Amino acid sequence: MSKPGWIEFKTTDSSDAFFKALAEHSGTKTGDRSMAILGGTILEDCLRAYIESQVVMKGTHANSLFDQVLDSFGHQIRAAYVFALIGEPFRNELDLIRQIRNAFAHKTFADAKPGDDPSFKRVTFDTTRIKAWCSSLKYPNQDDPEPEKPRERFESSVCHLALDLWSASTRPMKRKPPPLLQSLGYRGLIDSK
Repeated sequence: MSKPGWIEFKTTDSSDAFFKALAEHSGTKTGDRSMAILGGTILEDCLRAYIESQVVMKGTHANSLFDQVLDSFGHQIRAAYVFALIGEPFRNELDLIRQIRNAFAHKTFADAKPGDDPSFKRVTFDTTRIKAWCSSLKYPNQDDPEPEKPRERFESSVCHLALDLWSASTRPMKRKPPPLLQSLGYRGLIDSK
């Protein structure tokens, strides 16, 4: 049974393969910066696939929506939430991952002051702000045992969220075109596929 506002995960053959590919990049082999950027990017791709799976109109208009309007992870998170594709807890979790990813992607050094040796101030999962964000992640609380290290919490959350989004994107769409389009027999307005 899933928590309210979370997507219920169901294992499928494709999600098993996806999880194995995701797991290859976790652990100590990948540096903190690479893991944060990769994890955020994987989730962004999974969220886009989920949103695309729920779009009634396919083709050029849908593609331009993603290329021009939903062109960032943050925009996709907000759109998925506004259109009730995800609940608030799921949105909050994605936003934390996005903030962590952006901190690693856009800020090489943390809390460096003029005169400090920057080599000792690199952003890591043990950086104060990153550590706080990782401790706020809720998905890892479902693991047994619950991961304690910030990087492990991040990896756990990314894996759970990615699998949930991937699983949800492979399910048949439950949404239907608006009644007006249905009453017009679509008249070529949307793809019937």
